[in-house]
Amino acid sequence: MILKCDNCEIKFKRKPSDVRGQKNVYCSKACVQDALSKDKTLNGNYRGGKFVECCVCKNLHYRTPCLLKRANYFCSMKCHGSWRSLNLIGEKALNYKGDKIKSACPQCGKRFVRYKQVHCSHKCSLESRGSLSVKLECTGCGKTFSRPPSQIKWSKLRGANGKDFFCSNGCFGKSHRGSNHSKWIKDRSGVKLIHKNIRGSVRMKEWQLSIIKRDNNTCQVCNSTTGKMIAHHIRRFHDFPKLRFLMKNGATVCIDCHELTKGHEEDFEQRYWQDRFHVNT
Repeated sequence: MILKCDNCEIKFKRKPSDVRGQKNVYCSKACVQDALSKDKTLNGNYRGGKFVECCVCKNLHYRTPCLLKRANYFCSMKCHGSWRSLNLIGEKALNYKGDKIKSACPQCGKRFVRYKQVHCSHKCSLESRGSLSVKLECTGCGKTFSRPPSQIKWSKLRGANGKDFFCSNGCFGKSHRGSNHSKWIKDRSGVKLIHKNIRGSVRMKEWQLSIIKRDNNTCQVCNSTTGKMIAHHIRRFHDFPKLRFLMKNGATVCIDCHELTKGHEEDFEQRYWQDRFHVNT
């Protein structure tokens, strides 16, 4: 069956079943799209609408019936923004709340339009409360840096002398090494030798065996009975010399649990000294 395209008027062949019930026939999809762009009524789902002119650039663009109810038409967000910047100003602005009386900033004296704020800017607000950052000189490297007064206040409350301030953790660490450290000991050889002799003494060996025997060779943390057991001092060997050979100051632990106590001696002491033995020394 030979037909004529309603858009480009070119003759083409189609089966009768392909064009049955159609008012318009087209030779290709390009012709269909071209015809729909010229006349929207050709679309079976057409519900109204028309081409309108943009209020800014005057370009023609299609608008659906719901968008035709608006007073102004724009082809893009750019045109919409340009129109708003020129027309929706002052009393016409969407967030306009009426004229406000200009008042002077109590900090700098500048006059500004006041709504709810007291100061003209965030900087003036901080200055009025004394919250602006204070310039300090690093004790370690001499570099100038800033810190808010709240940090300086809390550093003094935590025990700092209020004179030494550091720009970074690196400078703080370098300034607290060697002889500047609070627990600095010039000659540790004597201290290490004394501790080594005590730990290797016969009395300490007997104390360790007594602790393990008392606990039936059972770890007091995980209740394990296999593997090597260690007699652990509940209160530290170095800090409490009078409790080194006290039976109630020992607890049997396995090797794995003994590694977990390192760095957590205070937690271990609170658990086994106060709760289990109820001894205050």
